[in-house]
Amino acid sequence: MSNRTIEQEFMKTKFKNFLGARDVFKDLKELPKKFQWFLVLGIVIVLVFNFVSVTAKSGESRFLPLQQYDRVLVAGSVFGQNESSAIAVAVLYSLNGLAAFTGVLAVAMIAYNRASQYFWGLINAVFFGLFALSVGYVGDFFMNIILIIGASVGWYLFEIVGLGNKKQKTHSLNWNLAFYLLIVLITFFVIMMWYWALSPAATDLFGKSNNQYVHGGTGVNGQTLQVLDGISSGMNTVGYVMQLTNMSQQFYIWFFLNIVKILKFTGLAGRDTLNVNMLIQFGVWFTISLIGLYKRNFESLFAKYFTKKK
Repeated sequence: MSNRTIEQEFMKTKFKNFLGARDVFKDLKELPKKFQWFLVLGIVIVLVFNFVSVTAKSGESRFLPLQQYDRVLVAGSVFGQNESSAIAVAVLYSLNGLAAFTGVLAVAMIAYNRASQYFWGLINAVFFGLFALSVGYVGDFFMNIILIIGASVGWYLFEIVGLGNKKQKTHSLNWNLAFYLLIVLITFFVIMMWYWALSPAATDLFGKSNNQYVHGGTGVNGQTLQVLDGISSGMNTVGYVMQLTNMSQQFYIWFFLNIVKILKFTGLAGRDTLNVNMLIQFGVWFTISLIGLYKRNFESLFAKYFTKKK
């Protein structure tokens, strides 16, 4: 068998494992046992709090999708104020609840540098993007479209090009300072691009009267909402480019991004943006991002300086 034939057969085998789908269970089994139990706990927490409301008022349903159904009938949504809109929002809330655990697994696979990160990330992007649309987060909606489009590209770079085997290099202090300064400047520029694009995009999607960034409402501060959505979308874009090139420094972006994501649901942009359930979900993601930050950036450094020589 010629070298060319061997290479072709090798590539066929690789493509049969598109997005790392065939390695899903293998990658999970190879995670450290303690981390596996942490993931189980995190997934249970995320699933429970995506269906059970902890902020239900007297007379409201504690089943979160049904609560959202009732809310839309009373206060309306970006889709309108009718039964069809209420059903759409309730369904999207349910789908996000069912798919929320995929986000936990995607972040875990990134932390441990596994190709199946793109399999889990694609599923999560589809459902979380629809959820974001239902609550009016236009930036998150378009960002998840980017994640969907980029999943196959990321997997190709990771598995076929070989970026999955990329090793973290040690650089000089001057190089690090220049690199991180460049990342900060690029991130700021991308954030501003998102910020300026959000309001026109919301108008195009929902019409000017339903543009929350402009009109807000009694429970929404449109300006603050636009700032938070712009920051999170901009940071997510930069972080995703770093993920596609398998840069370990991506976890610095994920660290700050998850803080912004948490702020988006604290009610900072108005009482109607408070969502304790989403706070819990992103709290779990934040914890996993810390683990990834340690695994990909500090573990080898600590091993070098703190492991005793035999």
